[in-house]
Formats: sequence, structure tokens, C-alpha cells
Amino acid sequence: IAPFETVTTLYGYPQSHEGDPTPYLAAFFITFFGLCLTDSGYGIVLALLTGLVLLFAKKKLNEDAKRLVTLLFFGGVVTFFVSIPCGGWFGMDTSQSPDWLTTVNAQGQKVFILQKFNPLEDPNSFMYIALALGAFHLWFGNLVSFFWKLKRKLFSEAVQAHIPWALLLPAAIVKFLFLPDSALLTYGVYALLALVILGAGNGQKWYLRVPAGLYATLNRLIGFMGNTLSYLRLLALG
Repeated sequence: IAPFETVTTLYGYPQSHEGDPTPYLAAFFITFFGLCLTDSGYGIVLALLTGLVLLFAKKKLNEDAKRLVTLLFFGGVVTFFVSIPCGGWFGMDTSQSPDWLTTVNAQGQKVFILQKFNPLEDPNSFMYIALALGAFHLWFGNLVSFFWKLKRKLFSEAVQAHIPWALLLPAAIVKFLFLPDSALLTYGVYALLALVILGAGNGQKWYLRVPAGLYATLNRLIGFMGNTLSYLRLLALG
């Protein structure tokens, strides 16, 4: 995990009462790195070059440089794997690539081995992947905040502000995408939304709790949608 501290320290060090975010950001950062590059060939080159530096010149590097090179090595390895379904190989199309790297799919089209879609021809698939990763990343961040508050003994705030929200997102996804006709799930979503509103108004006087909770929840929903849409940069770069 230590090489990923290079990312953390770009933003600043955690305060003494805060947890270290590095272990939580590592897997997401390296996955997003690979999706932005989206070329298995470039991933191999990056991993080989940085691997050679670590193998033969590691002792000549200072600690910061060593962590950065190690981070780029991980980036190359992950880029190789996450780019295979996209068919990215040194920017080639199938007519330019060697035969051993291609196959014929069920539709009779010549594609790269293990390729599932072409981001240039099917950007919608990549868009859904980017949005799903964004929503999951934000949902995961909510859980991290929950556990940090538990550690600081802020039990009431942790439970009221984060648990209903953590349950609302998966419930809403199941409701709208998979079981739109389920009355039980509909009531469940409404109940969770009510708990989110009450939790968001926690700490206010009783007669202000619902109005304050509605305002805070609306802001949170708008922020969640805006932040999720911001992950479309993965689509743009990839």
C-alpha cells in the first residue's frame, strides 16, 4: 500500500484524529488509472520499464521516487488486465494486429482475444461502467466515513447519517432496474428515504429536524448525482 501514499500526499497528510485514506483509495485509484489508459500493450511497456528500474536501479532512487516508480509498475500491470476487454493493443485495429492476437466472435466479426466491446464503437458500455464505478466509489466512501465515526465514538451520527444512505442506494438500484413492480421494495425505499431525511436533520430542534433533513438530503442527492457524473472522465480518457 505504501506506494499509494504518493497519491495521498498530493492532497495533504491526514490530521492526527483522522484515519489514513491510502488503503481505501489504492484499489480504486489503480483501477481508474488502467481505465484511463485502456491499452494492454502500453500497460506491458509501462510495467516492463518500471520493473527494470526497480530491479536494477532501485538503490539509486530516493524513497519518493521509489514509491512513484512502484506505483507506475502497479499501474502498468493493472492497465494490462483491465484493457483486455476493451481490445486495446498499442492503438492497433484488428487489421493491423498479428493473427494470434485476434479471433472471430459469434457475429462473425474479427476481434481481439477476450475483447468484450470497443469503446470507440460502443461508448455506451464504457459509460455505464464509468457511472457504475463512480456510484460504487461514493457508496464505499460513505461506509468508510461510517467506520471512522464509530472509531471516534460518534455512534449516533454514524448510524443515523450513514446506514440508511448505505442501504438506500442498493435498494433503489434493485427497485428501478430489476424489480420495478415490487410493492414491498417500493415501501422499503420510501422508509429508507425517510430515515435518511431524519438522519440528515440530526442535531436540530425537533420542529426543524424534517425541514433541515429535507434540505440536507436534497443537497446530498444533487451532490451524489453530480459526483457520479464526474466519473465520465474515465469514459473520455479511456
